[in-house]
Amino acid sequence: GALTVAQRDLLELYAMSSCARIIAPDRSAFSSTAADLTGAVKQSVTDSMDDAQRREAHQALFERVRTRPESFAGDGEVGQSLAHIGEWLEKEKRWADAADLFSSRVEDGLNISFIYPRTMNFQHRADMVDGVIRTARTMAARPIVHVKDQAASEILHGYAHLRKGDRGAGLRH
Repeated sequence: GALTVAQRDLLELYAMSSCARIIAPDRSAFSSTAADLTGAVKQSVTDSMDDAQRREAHQALFERVRTRPESFAGDGEVGQSLAHIGEWLEKEKRWADAADLFSSRVEDGLNISFIYPRTMNFQHRADMVDGVIRTARTMAARPIVHVKDQAASEILHGYAHLRKGDRGAGLRH
């Protein structure tokens, strides 16, 4: 039969840990764990790229998450990709692109705790105040694992109401 997600992850971790060198994103805890298990060298995937190649790779990942989220192995991979794309879009000051991308994934059902405050922050930066309130309502209807993400989102939600001139609602959040 097919492997469960946990079995697949364990097999992937085992395979990665048998490598002498692991090339992965800087922030990948999964690849860091694999490298730590055996002392393998972990190299950043972007270290060997120049600025133009990094921009092209980020844009390609942005387009893939935007247009083909089903092509990823699951929500965890989409979330990890959003974290990387979000950093890049922030450096590029592409607030509207980031807000639209993150919002669309949340609206499609992505329920990863850290994604909510990131989405709302991008929405604020892009002056999409009504989007912040929609994202907050979506988050409120879903189970959230990390209190810090819920707290950050409540602050951003309150700020959205203040920006709309609704002091009462702003202070409630």
